[in-house]
Amino acid sequence: MLLDGATEFNYLEKFTDQNSMNTFLSTSLTYRLKKLQVKFNGSFTHVTGGDTDVGGQAQRTQLTPNLQVTYNASSKTRVGLGSQVRLTDYDGLLSSASYKVGSFFDYAFLPQFRLGLQVNHNWQEVDESGRQTGEDYLVRLEWDGDKKLSASGSMGVQSLHTSGGRDMILPLGALSLTYDVGPKTSVRASV
Repeated sequence: MLLDGATEFNYLEKFTDQNSMNTFLSTSLTYRLKKLQVKFNGSFTHVTGGDTDVGGQAQRTQLTPNLQVTYNASSKTRVGLGSQVRLTDYDGLLSSASYKVGSFFDYAFLPQFRLGLQVNHNWQEVDESGRQTGEDYLVRLEWDGDKKLSASGSMGVQSLHTSGGRDMILPLGALSLTYDVGPKTSVRASV
């Protein structure tokens, strides 16, 4: 289990209405069995004041829990289910709730290289506004280059449907590189 937290204080003499105390918490918990892995991670953000660099930052609370269950059906085949919730509560703006559920399938073509497919269903509710739904269609990639370097990512499209009748196709992608510095220390870069 990993728990990380930070508090940020902003004090300005000239713009006192921009003073703030911001709190950031995140946690990650992974439970592994022989063929099954259950992973939970989440984050909590509470921002109480503004940021003069961007002309004022809205006061808000954001909670984002994620759950993923992975089953290794064989030495080469892996399947999984995932879910994510993002609750954003603004003091002076429209609040929203976003939900995502999905499933994936990965196949190990080589011991250090996995390729797979993922499909997600998304929906978002915005206060005093409409609902939008969508589907993600992704190609997944995992690569373990050596004992210290690994990469994972996904690339695909999101089909978005709004309550106003507008449909859009948007590109999606993510890439993460991890370098293991030591037995308990790693550095990760993500885009």
